[in-house]
This record gives sequence, structure tokens and C-alpha cells, in this order.
Amino acid sequence: MTSKRGRVLLRRIEDKTSRQVRFSKRRSGLFKKAFELATLCDAEVALLVFSPAGKLYEYSSSSRIRDMISWLDRFLFTSFGRSEMLRCTTTLALYRHAVF
Repeated sequence: MTSKRGRVLLRRIEDKTSRQVRFSKRRSGLFKKAFELATLCDAEVALLVFSPAGKLYEYSSSSRIRDMISWLDRFLFTSFGRSEMLRCTTTLALYRHAVF
């Protein structure tokens, strides 16, 4: 008899070390999926991930998107500092979702 995967209860992981390990593994899987989507479907893909500490991880499938991400990173850092980057990026993402 094989066991099935059940639904995972999504809630915050309380243990800081376990949370960091899970973040790292999930981030790697997410970047792998972004690469696969770009490769298999010839799509332009951009992915920005901020760690709980505010570190930026990025992936882009084209140089045009890479240039945009670099500009956005420089703009947000010089204009607001790291502490405000996450809030501004979240606002930008919500705006882009509403517009597109």
C-alpha cells in the first residue's frame, strides 16, 4: 500500500532554523520552475524573492528583464533603503497585477 501525499497545512514555521531551511529549499524549487517555464514555453520570466532578512534573490530569462530588475533594485535601494524595499516592491507588484 502506498501512501498519498495529503494537503499541507500552511502556517508560519515557528522554529527559526527550520523556517530558514524551508525558505531555502522552496526558493530553489521556485527558481527551478521559473527556469523550466521559460525554457519549455519560450516565455519571458522574471522572479524577485526577498528573504525575511531583506536579501534580494532574482531570476530573469532575458537581458531586458535583467536590466529592469537591476534598475528597480538600484532605485528602491537608493530612494528608500533596504527597510522600505519590501513594502515598495509589494505595492509595485499589486499595481502591475491590477494593470495587466
